[in-house]
Amino acid sequence: MMSIIKQLLIDWNSEKNQRIKLQQAYLVIVVLMAIASGLVTLVNISLGRTIIMFAAILALVYIVNSISWLVLDMIVSKKIDLIAKVPSKKR
Repeated sequence: MMSIIKQLLIDWNSEKNQRIKLQQAYLVIVVLMAIASGLVTLVNISLGRTIIMFAAILALVYIVNSISWLVLDMIVSKKIDLIAKVPSKKR
């Protein structure tokens, strides 16, 4: 089991796109916090609610981050690529 987890982490770390890694990390942390909240709620309801609130805030950060990267890719990156492709005119 540990070797499988180790291999998954090595494969995940070899991913070059930092944005995808960040989004995956947000999603994994949200899921783990939701599971932890469910388990903690069996013992202490107040603490379980607090943990799930933090998970909800992190999920909101995940959504805002996704939207901001989408807008950046759609609008800004295409314009930068377009400007970079146009050769400068010498006079």
